[in-house]
Amino acid sequence: MEVDADPAHDEAREGTLSPYSRLRALPSSDQDSGEDGPHDFPSSRHAAIMASEDDATERLLHGEITAVRTFLQDASAEQRQHMRHLSGHASSAAGLSDRPLRQEDSDSDSDLRVEQQSNARRHEQGMSRHPLRTRKGPTKGLSGAAVPKPTSDRAVPGDSGGVSVTLPKAEHAKGRRLVVPADPSLPIAAVYMRGDCQFIHQGSRAHIARFSLPAEKARRGVASRHVVDAVAVDARTIVIGYDAGPTQVSCLLLGSERPRHVDVPHRGHTTVVEHASGTSSQNPGISALAALPADGGGRRRFLSGGGDGSVRLWTLAGADGALRGASTPLALAPGQPVRCLAYRASDGAVFAGHARHVSCAHVEAARAGKPALLSAAPLQVHVHPQDPRVVLLEVDHLDRQVQIFDLRRNLDMGPVMEFGHRAAPSMSPARHMYRRGSTSHTLFARGYGDGTLCVWDYRNKSNVLLQSRAREDPIVHAVLNGDQVIAYGAYRVTFWSLTDF
Repeated sequence: MEVDADPAHDEAREGTLSPYSRLRALPSSDQDSGEDGPHDFPSSRHAAIMASEDDATERLLHGEITAVRTFLQDASAEQRQHMRHLSGHASSAAGLSDRPLRQEDSDSDSDLRVEQQSNARRHEQGMSRHPLRTRKGPTKGLSGAAVPKPTSDRAVPGDSGGVSVTLPKAEHAKGRRLVVPADPSLPIAAVYMRGDCQFIHQGSRAHIARFSLPAEKARRGVASRHVVDAVAVDARTIVIGYDAGPTQVSCLLLGSERPRHVDVPHRGHTTVVEHASGTSSQNPGISALAALPADGGGRRRFLSGGGDGSVRLWTLAGADGALRGASTPLALAPGQPVRCLAYRASDGAVFAGHARHVSCAHVEAARAGKPALLSAAPLQVHVHPQDPRVVLLEVDHLDRQVQIFDLRRNLDMGPVMEFGHRAAPSMSPARHMYRRGSTSHTLFARGYGDGTLCVWDYRNKSNVLLQSRAREDPIVHAVLNGDQVIAYGAYRVTFWSLTDF
């Protein structure tokens, strides 16, 4: 059906409207005729805006959708704007919709199709900008050869500008500790809750699959391992402590070949508590670890705190394949489960956190001093690596989890400053007992259950600066290592450069 039009009226009207407004304002053929049927696209006045003599336009209006791309490439900017609107109507006329189109339906459907096409183009452009993202189906390189899909062994762009490495999952194995050796030629070790160990190359940040050390399968009558802490006691030895399992301590031996996992049969902490009433109860084994320098004979040493309320000094001897352990109790015995430990090499002082107190004594002291009362229960304790007069505590607090103490005055006088971050309430609590941060120079880094990584600069007491990054997974351990900060938790290790903060 042909539509009568007044050219003079149309020219005056179109001169006062934008191109898109002119397109939306023009009535369709079915509005002029009053019929409620399919549009007759060849006679629609939407096409009057386009150059009618263009053969590509006529093919488009007759439903030949394959001509759209060719026409849009050769069309002007104004023509493209109108053609995107017309393509929606033409698609419906070509049979993509099995119901009659009304004017109000065509407007909304065409807008939706234009938006979907635009989103698809943006998605394709985004994938080309990020070639490491996983795509569905085979991909082709510039030469036409197939490009292998990314695997978990490769570092991929992470959240907030970081680079993430995904580790293999294991049954009932949450992330526990990330140990970064001082020697850059040795791999980073990620220790799971059940004792699994995965390794990452420090240079390429790639997961080393052939180094993987999965935990043994659960056996009836044998308690499963439960990791509470892990520390590096020398350049090539990592000690792992358990509060349950076949042993209380095991060693992870790094070297030029594949890492080895060796159990130490010695048990230092009692696991049975005898009560005055004559009854007994099960007691957790190790609850905290701290590394010590090797002794004069080159033997590896470390401290352990236990659920039995004692602190013990361990010495490892023998070949790597058959390590023998021995331990002696220290006078520093809080009598309550020890939550955290730290050793200060400058004077041999040991710091132990328990309940709402911190006790301090020399490693060879005959008796311990009076414990200092804190405002919140300590969860982790750090001796500043550059200034041993500074001790930092991570405490059980909703908002201020980090407290800094100046040991030139008594611990009872309280911290000189404190700060923290309130995590999202739906996530794991900020005071998670296994969560641990790291300090270096004037920076302190700590992760949270909502995936936030916070880095504070506390050089100015009255204005502590906070920078944060976020990822999807919770963070249980954050490590400051040179010019980068590394976050670990939930089978993922994320690297951020401090220059990006």
